[in-house]
Amino acid sequence: MGDLLLWDRAFVPGKLVSQASLGAMFTPVKSNFGFGWRIGEQFGRREMDHSSSDNGFSACIIRLPTDKQTAIVLSNSDRASAGMVGNAMAAIAFGQPVMMPVAQQC
Repeated sequence: MGDLLLWDRAFVPGKLVSQASLGAMFTPVKSNFGFGWRIGEQFGRREMDHSSSDNGFSACIIRLPTDKQTAIVLSNSDRASAGMVGNAMAAIAFGQPVMMPVAQQC
């Protein structure tokens, strides 16, 4: 996780890319996506996130840059939603209610 946190910190303006590039990267277009990031709000704060899954893996990164908070979730299961875990982590960080998962019975 340390390398992903370093990667996240590289988004500080001027550290990896210019302020202009960051502006383009995090400016939403019609679909609320900007250069692969979903741009929106969570808990009244600006949020950028990206999640994905593939055969047996799930991953999510949620950035709340105004508060300098980032949640990174990696899972070796595509049955659990890394995005749901990341959103729960963000909710805990900001004192918001967390929706707990319900156990599924087969």
